[in-house]
Amino acid sequence: MTDASPGKTGSTFADKLKARAGNLITIAQKNPGFSLILLNSFLAILVLLLYDPMGWVHSNYQDARPLVDISPENIDTLDSIALEGEQSWVIARGEPQPQPDKSESQQPVVNEEVALEKSVDRFAWKLKEGDASIEADAKRLSRLLLSLHDARRYYELENTEANRKQYGLDDALKITVTVSGKSQEILVGRSSVKGNESYVLVDGSIYLVQENLRRDLGNEPFYFKSRRVWPLELSRDTVSMVEADFPNGLRSVKIAKAGNDWQLLAPTVAPVQPTEMTLFLDDLLEIRAEEFLKEVPPRIDRKDSFTLRLVYRKSMGNPVELQLRILGKKDYSSYLFEKPDGQLFVGRSLYLEKLLQPEESFVDNGQALPETTGPQ
Repeated sequence: MTDASPGKTGSTFADKLKARAGNLITIAQKNPGFSLILLNSFLAILVLLLYDPMGWVHSNYQDARPLVDISPENIDTLDSIALEGEQSWVIARGEPQPQPDKSESQQPVVNEEVALEKSVDRFAWKLKEGDASIEADAKRLSRLLLSLHDARRYYELENTEANRKQYGLDDALKITVTVSGKSQEILVGRSSVKGNESYVLVDGSIYLVQENLRRDLGNEPFYFKSRRVWPLELSRDTVSMVEADFPNGLRSVKIAKAGNDWQLLAPTVAPVQPTEMTLFLDDLLEIRAEEFLKEVPPRIDRKDSFTLRLVYRKSMGNPVELQLRILGKKDYSSYLFEKPDGQLFVGRSLYLEKLLQPEESFVDNGQALPETTGPQ
């Protein structure tokens, strides 16, 4: 007894399928009512697959429809986002911005939030709050947009007057997101007892979403004011010199780049360890304004105050010098900074203190140091 060949088996199955299809067609031709039932059944299945009104197809939270469909790929469709409530503001998309060198901008993206932030950073965003019109913070904006995207229309609650009152939707914050000229309103009620969920009202339906939207909207004036310290185009690869000038009798420090290597030029002359310099620059460029101040606190420790200068090169044009004053240390890793325009802010850095002892911090310990060049 021999096994049936695959070709013969496939042919038999196809013949049976054709026969059954032919029988259905014959029945439909003889019975128009049956044809109508088949058509309605097909349309019902199609609606179920496309819209999933009962949540049978989208069987988990992550598969459900987001509140706002914004991603790194379509950030250029976002026209603006506005808030009305305890704080009122509008953030509008502006012109494209100069980008860092491709060598750094093409590095692998760590996660979705970083990818969205890089996409947001492609444009200038203007924050209009009260009478002010200032630069908006890309990191905080991208965090809010990611929360609106990750908040899914899955856990739907009955839209009743009692529920609206219970979930804080009668006195809600109103977010208006405008994408490609079309506006969508989202009412944000109170956060859940857990604190990491929110009640929202969108398109006439109430949902419990797994994001704390009130947290990401901020609860202070100018929460979305830019916290950026350095220009976007500044990167580790474009920095060519770092200087620190200490006014309190300490030696000044100067580190310059020669080709692909870094050299300590003051207070001594010696090669710099590449790894230490990379860590230092990465830390330096990550400094952000965590808090803005109107005046210098009375108890700030000014012992280690100094003026920091960075020189970097653009793709075209002369080198650019940037300056930032470090007025003193606030705690272990927190400093009080002053921008050239007089703006005071608190920021963090773990590596700034390396400039206090540059020989020990940047030079290979096994290498003999030359004589010092004297006070600078």
